[in-house]
Amino acid sequence: MSHFYSSIQGGRGKATRCGHKSTGIRGMVRTHDLTLNVSGENEGCVDTFTVNVTIDNPNLQITSGDRTSHANLIYPLKLVIDKEKGTVDIQHTVGHAESHNVRSCQADFMHILEEV
Repeated sequence: MSHFYSSIQGGRGKATRCGHKSTGIRGMVRTHDLTLNVSGENEGCVDTFTVNVTIDNPNLQITSGDRTSHANLIYPLKLVIDKEKGTVDIQHTVGHAESHNVRSCQADFMHILEEV
């Protein structure tokens, strides 16, 4: 039985694919300027999905506020689903080797709004 499922729709209709715990699943969507890859893997009771972006156009650069980067590969999102613990950990990359937990950042933001 499949563990992972995917679907995509384009000009030639819809296509679906399945992946097993042992094979995982991978998908790619691209333009002439960038490529978006999603992969799903399983290890025991933990499923991990990773999103990465490759910038294929050398004239484009990554921006974040007033900071820019000429890196051509970034990993902006990682989701770790632990069925044993009953948790979903959503992390986003905010800089080189630096990530934040999305839920804790959102909780901090909501707390700040409540104080206003």
